[in-house]
Amino acid sequence: LLVLFGVSLVGVYFAEPLTDLFAHGSHAVPGQFERTVSMTRVVFPYIFFMGSAALGMAALNVNRRFAAAAFTPALLNVALIAGAFGLPSLVTYLGYERSLALAWAALLGGLLQVLAQWPSLRAIGYAALPKLDLRDPSVREVLRRLLPLSLGIGVYYIDLVLSRRFLSDLGEGAQSYFTFASRLCDFPQGIFVMALSTAALPTLSLHVARQEQKELEKTFVHGLGLALFVAIPASVAIVILAEPIVEAIFHRGAFDTQSVHETARALRWQGSAIWTVAVTRQLVALFHARGNTRTPVYVSIIDLIAFIALALWLRGPMKHAGISAAVAGSSAVQMVLLVVAITLALGFSWLKALLPSFFQTTLSAVLSGAAVWFAYRSIHGHPIVVASVCGSLYVAAFAFSAWALGSKEFQELGGTVRRRLLRKRQG
Repeated sequence: LLVLFGVSLVGVYFAEPLTDLFAHGSHAVPGQFERTVSMTRVVFPYIFFMGSAALGMAALNVNRRFAAAAFTPALLNVALIAGAFGLPSLVTYLGYERSLALAWAALLGGLLQVLAQWPSLRAIGYAALPKLDLRDPSVREVLRRLLPLSLGIGVYYIDLVLSRRFLSDLGEGAQSYFTFASRLCDFPQGIFVMALSTAALPTLSLHVARQEQKELEKTFVHGLGLALFVAIPASVAIVILAEPIVEAIFHRGAFDTQSVHETARALRWQGSAIWTVAVTRQLVALFHARGNTRTPVYVSIIDLIAFIALALWLRGPMKHAGISAAVAGSSAVQMVLLVVAITLALGFSWLKALLPSFFQTTLSAVLSGAAVWFAYRSIHGHPIVVASVCGSLYVAAFAFSAWALGSKEFQELGGTVRRRLLRKRQG
């Protein structure tokens, strides 16, 4: 909490040079740089709330209280939506720019996340006042693991800073296209991939502590198979249906046809990496469960080098889409290196166990994608109707293909849905 509070103060004070680092290209538009500095100063204290909520989420996950930990991040979206509708008039009345309404809403969302966790944290005994005791052996162990972990996360944010900097030099709209595409990719990643890797970490750690090697591999392969069962078809669907998805969700007002096309270009490249991100998240969780926080850091550094090289190479011919392609390419590099590293540590048994599921899911997604591609080219009408019909057709085709190929993940998820429906009927 002390570090978070200090970082928040530093961010507010140094908002101008930080904005110049992230978005130097905004100087080209009169007033845009100053507006960005102002919003940065308002939003930066959100880091304090977000960090506090993340710490609470860790405590809840370890104690297997997943409901509150999974629900509270959604409060930021609730606050942003409510702020977009309810705060602009108030902000204007007070003499500020209307865009600051979203900045205020972000702070409110951060506070709500902390408050919403409090009852669950109190129920598991985490309501006492915190104390700083560096002599505690558990605290020392956390600090020992935290340094390489922080370096790895820092590499990710250097990647983010550089991507924003590259995009700010590629003309007006480049950052927006990239950001809209990222938000759409966050939907499948945040709902299932991230949640699954977070939920799996305590169980993997328990198997490591008990030295249960076979159970560790079995749990890891099971979780990774489920993650890929969602991530691979999501990647294929986004690559094929990028344009109708963007058109259905965003095409109105100032978001014109060119904006749809350019956002779809970014979305195809970023969407193609959803499955590689899914594999990476699961592998990083396994490394952390085994107490190895160094290997993911080394791999992240190589990932950063790959991103910079690809971005510098592709931003010329591909413009903003080149940055999205660089993100996808570096993610693939990271995945491959982590797969090699964990195979050297555990052997090939986990990979052999995963391959049948991987090939079944991939084949189901490709067959379904081909069917929807031909259907999309022959369907005409309102964008929302086209996207809904194509999306429904894709889900149905994928489900049928997975069932026909005997996918274990399909049988497991289908069985879970049937049991829940049966309980509701009996209730």
